[in-house]
Amino acid sequence: MASRGEREQLSLHEEFGLLCLHDKKGTIISEKSRLGMAGALLAELHLQGLIRVEASQRRTLVDADPSRWVNDPVLNECLQKIRKARRRSRLAMWVLVFAYRGRLARRVAERLCWRGILRADDQKLLLFFSRQTFPEINSSPEQAVIERLREAIFSDADDVSPRTMVLATLADACDLLRPIFGRKELGPREVRIRQLTNGQQAGQHIVAAVNNAQRVLGVAGAAIAVATSPGIGALMERF
Repeated sequence: MASRGEREQLSLHEEFGLLCLHDKKGTIISEKSRLGMAGALLAELHLQGLIRVEASQRRTLVDADPSRWVNDPVLNECLQKIRKARRRSRLAMWVLVFAYRGRLARRVAERLCWRGILRADDQKLLLFFSRQTFPEINSSPEQAVIERLREAIFSDADDVSPRTMVLATLADACDLLRPIFGRKELGPREVRIRQLTNGQQAGQHIVAAVNNAQRVLGVAGAAIAVATSPGIGALMERF
C-alpha cells in the first residue's frame, strides 16, 4: 500500500496535468497541452537522470538508463519504450509517441485518480458513444502548484527551483497562464515571465523536440513559445 508521502509527491507531468485538465469537465483544455505534457514527462525523466540527451547541430538523440526504475508506472512505461526501441530516436519522435500514441493524458489522469485528486467518470455522447472524463475532487494540490507559479511570476526572487521554471515555461507555451492569473495581472510581469522561460544557458533539447513535433503535426496558429525559448533545454542541460 502506498504511503501518504508517495501519494502526495507529484511529478512534473502530473503537475502540468492538473493545469491543463478542466477542473469540472475533466477534459484536456487544448491540443497544445498534449505536447506540453509530453515535454513535462521528458523533463521529469531527464531531471531524475533516467534519460540522457545527446545533441549535435543535426540531431538530438535519447538514451535511457538501462537498469533504473522509479515508483511511477507512467514514467516506467515511457522509459521502457525508449529502452526497447530498435535504435536511438530523436527527442522529437518521443514527444509525438508520448503525446499521442501512448495516451499520456489519460495515463496521467488515472495516476491523479489514484492519488485521490481526480475522479474518473463515464460521459455519454449521443446514443452509442461514451468517453471518460476526469473532474477534480481535491483542489488543494493544484492550488499548491498555482501558488508556486504565482510566487515565481509575481516576485523577483532569484531562487526559483528548476522544476518550477520548467513548469512555468510549459504553462506559458501552452497558453495556460492567462486563464489562471488573468491577462491584466500578467501584463506587467512579461519581463519576469521571459526571464523564467529563457533560462540561463544554451542547450535546447526539449525546446527543439517540441518545435519539431509541432511542425510534424501541423499544429495551427503561432509557434508554441516553448519551441522558441531555451528555457527548458537550458534547465535540462544544467540539471
